[in-house]
Amino acid sequence: MIRNRILIIMLLMLLVMAVVPAAHAQNTKDIDFNEVIKNLGPRSGQDLIWDIFLYAIFLIGIVNMGLIPDKQLFPAMLNFGVIAMAVTAKLLVGEHESAVFSPVHFGTFVLNVGMFVIPLIIAAWYAR
Repeated sequence: MIRNRILIIMLLMLLVMAVVPAAHAQNTKDIDFNEVIKNLGPRSGQDLIWDIFLYAIFLIGIVNMGLIPDKQLFPAMLNFGVIAMAVTAKLLVGEHESAVFSPVHFGTFVLNVGMFVIPLIIAAWYAR
């Protein structure tokens, strides 16, 4: 029963994040897909190490999506959250001009902890 409530809450949160108010959408600048592609590429120096970790988390999440059995919505949604956190961390964390978080912000901490803890929750789901 509580699992269904958690799923409903997660789906509602996903829906709220997907809906953009019309007034806010008119004030934002257009998305430049060349900049998105550039930000998804590897950086140099010490940032390259963190990029490799994010790429590994993303690839393991994609492989894990194929290993999750059908009709297991809760672990699949959690795994999708990990993949989304990896892409969000790659695009929005850093020192580039389109970055929202710097590497020392609390939002970055939440993303990193989520990418670590959520796979452990998925593993515990199947271990029970």
